[in-house]
Amino acid sequence: MCVCRCIWFVQEKKETVMGASDVSKPVVKPEDTESLAAVELVVDKLVYGGEGLGRLPDGRVVFVEGALPGETVTVTLDETVKRKRSGKLVSVLQPSALRLEPRCCHAAVCGGCHWQHLAYEAQLQWKHQIVAESLQRIGQFEAAVVKPPIGFDAEAGGAWRYRQTVRWAVHQAGDGRFALAYHRRHEHEGLVAVSQCPVLPVPLERLIQAINDHGQAVLAMCGEVVARIATAGTQTDTQTDTQTDTGTDTESGTGADTGLCVVGFCAAPDRLEDVLGYTGLSALYDTLKQAVPTLSGLQWVLPDGAVVSDEDNGDGSDDHSDDHSDDHSDDDNDKEQPTDFQPVAGTVDVEARFTTTDGIWTFPLGVGHFFQNHAAGAQALLDVVEAQLPPASGPKAESLLDLYAGVGFFTVPFARRFDRVVAVEGQGEALARLVDYAAGQGLINIMALNQSVESFVTLPAEPVTVTLLDPPRNGVKPAVLAWVAANTMSRIVYVSCNPTTLARDLRQLCEAGWQLAWVQPVDMFAQTYHIECVAMLTRRPDVAADVAEDGDAQGKPSPASA
Repeated sequence: MCVCRCIWFVQEKKETVMGASDVSKPVVKPEDTESLAAVELVVDKLVYGGEGLGRLPDGRVVFVEGALPGETVTVTLDETVKRKRSGKLVSVLQPSALRLEPRCCHAAVCGGCHWQHLAYEAQLQWKHQIVAESLQRIGQFEAAVVKPPIGFDAEAGGAWRYRQTVRWAVHQAGDGRFALAYHRRHEHEGLVAVSQCPVLPVPLERLIQAINDHGQAVLAMCGEVVARIATAGTQTDTQTDTQTDTGTDTESGTGADTGLCVVGFCAAPDRLEDVLGYTGLSALYDTLKQAVPTLSGLQWVLPDGAVVSDEDNGDGSDDHSDDHSDDHSDDDNDKEQPTDFQPVAGTVDVEARFTTTDGIWTFPLGVGHFFQNHAAGAQALLDVVEAQLPPASGPKAESLLDLYAGVGFFTVPFARRFDRVVAVEGQGEALARLVDYAAGQGLINIMALNQSVESFVTLPAEPVTVTLLDPPRNGVKPAVLAWVAANTMSRIVYVSCNPTTLARDLRQLCEAGWQLAWVQPVDMFAQTYHIECVAMLTRRPDVAADVAEDGDAQGKPSPASA
């Protein structure tokens, strides 16, 4: 699953913070006199990354954050990279009719949202174009293969209040107080201490001020704070909000009152000794629960092997001292993170509930498990993938291979459609959750392998009927793609959160005998340039005939063996 999905995630404290009213000042290089002057240009389009693209009179491309297509803007130019420049927006001379006033007071500086100033329907249109252009430019595919994006009601948990997990940085201000924060637009520019976040469901947003007000002692020992809220894959079950003239929110829908949420405080390595001796987290839980009644539990997130003493634990806590995070990081598909999740107060699992034609599926999740971050979007993903698999009724297909399986978001709901399922996931605790949940559903046909996908494809294996790929943002390694292309019999379903790496990987698969049927974007990340896609591939007819002939000679293909 996709870490892009974690656009607010950060790794360490920063020493600077900017407020919403701060104006970025260009760095002026004495040797670069062109950077001293403001340049006027017209923005042609939006690109992957969120910027507007315009051109200087000499043809050089300029990327401008905050500018929209059709606008005439003035910018100051930054350092040249080859024939491309980035520019800082100075003023909008002729604004687009689609320009909006951002809903969040931090939108001008926060790195979490890129397009709050763009109408939601226009966001969908530009995401469709960006995906199509990526496939054309990188993959050399026709634009027609890209379907219109699946979008959601702009208010009912679609464009706002949709984000089910969050990871805040911890910032210390000049007065010594700590606050939850996000990265600025550019990571090297520090952090944004936040007081609101309208893409979060109301309970998670309320936690920001509550933790800032009452959690100073705990924040002083933390590098990050993570939180998750229970999810349901229908928009009627998600939070909606409307803005009043005063700028406050009124809530409706079950998400406002019954969205159970959990919080994990990530211990800073240099404060571990203080954390192990701290006994106040249970009291903080009681205080936070007064501000956020749906808060269900608190826990420490500790370096592997560190153990909080028993007397620190609240009466309702569980012992998960062997749990590890499911980091689905960009840089390492299956890296096991050295962390333990240790409950202190309340119940630290919440549920994610989704529906297929086979039934209702309820996944128990902690703060450390990767999972799709948009409830209605995750349901849409299940619907799109389900339509490409054998029907729930009728004969079962032979085998499904689920690579990067995580906690089993695709593995478990579709297991009954196959004689055998192989799930490969490098995160041990995530795979343990998959196994436990599958056993509780009576699914005995799943073989769960705790190993990296890269190591799995080096083992002796026999062909599988369908392969499902759901890698992190950096895509699939070439060796894995080569194996998948050679060992999949019927179809490949590829779920991606990055259209550029998707286009690259689809090109390799097509060069190895497959053909791209279509790509379906799903808008999992409203207010940002990020977009999830499902791609469907089938074997080219000439290659399929050769494979069928080989299969008849050798017997039926069977699932990958361990």
